[in-house]
Amino acid sequence: MNFTHFDDDDYKADTPSLGIKMPTSTKVLNYSIEFKKYPRSDVDSNGRLEDMEDRDLIVLGKTYKLLNAYNYSSYTKFELMRGSATETINLNEEKTVTVEGKSYTVTLIYVDATYTQYTVVDSKGNTQTTTKLAKGGTYKLLDGTQLGVTDLSYQAFSGGVMSAQFTIGANKLTIEDTQPLEIDDTDVNEITCYISKTDAGSGKQDIKSITLEWKTDDDMFIAKDSTMVLPGFKTLKLEYGSFIAPCEEKVQVKNTDSYGVEIVVPIKDGDTPGIGILNGNATDFLYVGRSKDGDKNFLRTSTTVTGTTLTFDRDIDKYFVASWNDSTSAESYLLEVSSITESDNKNYTTVRNVVTGSNVGENKQETNTITIGSGVELTVGEIHKNDNTVVLTINTGGSFNRIYTKGGLTIYLPINATEGDQALDPVSGAVSTNWNILTNGSENNTYAGSYILKMVEEDKDGNLGSGSILNITLDQSGSSSEGEADEVVADDSGFSDGNYREVGDSNIYDGYVHSDLGTKIEFKKPTSGTNSLDVIYHCEQSYAEIFLTAPETVITPSTGTTELGSVTYKDNELTDTAKAKNLIVVGGSCVNTVAAEILGGSLCEADFTAKTGVGANQFLVQVVASPYSSSKVAMLVAGYEAEDTKKAVTYVTKEAPSTAVGTNLKKVTATYADVA
Repeated sequence: MNFTHFDDDDYKADTPSLGIKMPTSTKVLNYSIEFKKYPRSDVDSNGRLEDMEDRDLIVLGKTYKLLNAYNYSSYTKFELMRGSATETINLNEEKTVTVEGKSYTVTLIYVDATYTQYTVVDSKGNTQTTTKLAKGGTYKLLDGTQLGVTDLSYQAFSGGVMSAQFTIGANKLTIEDTQPLEIDDTDVNEITCYISKTDAGSGKQDIKSITLEWKTDDDMFIAKDSTMVLPGFKTLKLEYGSFIAPCEEKVQVKNTDSYGVEIVVPIKDGDTPGIGILNGNATDFLYVGRSKDGDKNFLRTSTTVTGTTLTFDRDIDKYFVASWNDSTSAESYLLEVSSITESDNKNYTTVRNVVTGSNVGENKQETNTITIGSGVELTVGEIHKNDNTVVLTINTGGSFNRIYTKGGLTIYLPINATEGDQALDPVSGAVSTNWNILTNGSENNTYAGSYILKMVEEDKDGNLGSGSILNITLDQSGSSSEGEADEVVADDSGFSDGNYREVGDSNIYDGYVHSDLGTKIEFKKPTSGTNSLDVIYHCEQSYAEIFLTAPETVITPSTGTTELGSVTYKDNELTDTAKAKNLIVVGGSCVNTVAAEILGGSLCEADFTAKTGVGANQFLVQVVASPYSSSKVAMLVAGYEAEDTKKAVTYVTKEAPSTAVGTNLKKVTATYADVA
C-alpha cells in the first residue's frame, strides 16, 4: 500500500485527496492461521482428515466447528460452522437447540446407512424439511442458518441403533485450497484460500497453515470518507484517520513589478517582507535581487560561491541575508546596513534586523564583530564612507547565499557573481547552464529566460539539506512575458506538472513531494496574469494515520498541525500566563534565571558540576515540579557550555524523553552515552 495524493472520480469528482488508492486485483492483506504444533490426522478411506473433524477452530476471533475436512490429491477443503450447537438424536426423536438467541426444534425423520433427513421448526414457527443428507452434508434453513450432519449410526434390524449427530450453526464457512472463500455456499471472490500441508508418512497429514488472501475486485480507497471492510466476515476495517504534519510553514514565490520575482520566507524572527530575488525585461532575467529597474532594491548576496564575504553598497542594495547552520540546526536573519557614518576620521556602520526593526550592531568599526542569535557572527571589514560601502565576513558555518526557514528548509539564493562569464551552481560552484547566476551592473552579464530556484528539505532525522530537492523554474520568456513560477520538479520522484491536481475549477493545483516530510506545493495558475506558488513545508517527518479496527470502532481524526502562536520567552520576559504552563527551560543556571530557580542559585562551572554532576562536554535533562506552579512541570535542558546546550536541545527534540517529575538524564554531548 502506498499513501498518495490522487484525484479519482470514482472516489470524489475533481477533488484532490490524500489516502491509499488500491486498483483492482491489489492485495490488501493476508490473514493467516499458523500452528505452533502442526495438527496431524489420519486420512481415512474416503479421503477425510478424520482426526480434525468435530474440532473447534478460531477464525478472525470467532469459533467455528470443523464439520468436514477433506484431503484429496487435487485439493484440501474444510467446512466449518460458526455459533453452532451440536446434538445426537435418535430416529423420530425431537430435540430443541438454541443458536445466537434463536431456537430450533429438530426431528430425525429418516436414517439409513448413508443418509439422514430432518424436519426443523424455527423460532418463528416455520416448519421445513431438509433434503436427504449424508455425513458432512449441509442444508440452509429459511433464515440462512445451516444444519450439517457430523455423524450417523444405522443398524438395519429391529432394536438396532438408528441415530445421527447434527450441528446447527449461524453460518457456514468453506475454505478450499486456491479457491474463493465460501460463506453460506456463496463465493466471496475477493478472498482466496490457501491451505498448506505436508505428508507426515503412514497415511497421515500435517496441516501447517491456513491463509485467507484479500484482494480488491474493484478500485478501492482508504481516504477521508472511504473505508475498506473485509468482505464476507465484516470483522476488519481499514480506515483513514488524518495526515499528521509536525508543523506547516509557508514560503511564497510570486511575481512583482511586472518582470520580477520575490519570495516571502518564515525565518527565526518571523515572516520576511517580500524579498526581490530576480528582475529583468520581457525576455530575460537581468538582475539579482532587484524589484524593478532603477530602484534601490537589490538583494545583496555574496560575491563568492562559498558565500562567506559580502560587499554591501547602500546606494543600490536593500537587504542581505546572514545564515548559519551546524548540520542539524540553523538560523537566518534578513538584515540591512542602515547607516555608514564618519567621526574623528573613523568610519562606523550600523546593521539593522529588518524583521524585528532593531539594531543588531550599532556604530561598529572595522574588525568589530556583530553577534546575532546563537550562531551568526559578522566581522566588519573595510568601511568606505565616500563609496557608501561596507565589507562583511561571516563565521564558519555561515553564508550570505542561502536562507533557512525556521523549520529547516534550505533555500539557495541567486549569487551576485559569475565566473568566466558563465553561470555557477550556488551549492558546488561548478559551471552549470541550469543555474543562471547574474552579475548586476557588469559589462558581461549572463542573461537568461529562466532560472532554477533550489530548495532542499531536511531528511527525516533533521539533517539540513539532506532531503528531497525542489527545483522551481522561474520563467521570464513565457507567453505572459513576466517573472513567474513556471514548474516545480523534485528529485527523481517525477514530481512535476503531471503530479498536480486541480482543486475544483479554482486554477489552484496541489502537489506533494514524495519524501519523508511530504512538502506540499500549492500552484496558482490563473487564466490571466502570472503564476505563483506556495511551498508548505512540514518541518519534520510527516505520516498518515491508517487504522485496522473492528467495523464498529469509531475513529476521531487527529487535528493535524496546530498553530500555537508564540511559546518562546526569554527568562526575563516570562509572563504570569506563561508561568502557569508546563515549561521547557533551556540553558544553565549561570545564564538563565529560571534555571537558577530550579537548581537553587546562579551556579556556574564548578558549582554547576557540584550541584548536577554534569561537567565539561556533558549536558543535563531534568524534570521537576515547576517553581511557579506545583501542578505543572519544568524540564531543564542545560549543558556545561553553550554548544553542549545546543546538543541537549537536539537530544530532547529527537528522543522525546519522559516528562515525568523525577526524570534526570546526564549525557555525554558527543555520543549521548550516560555520564558515569
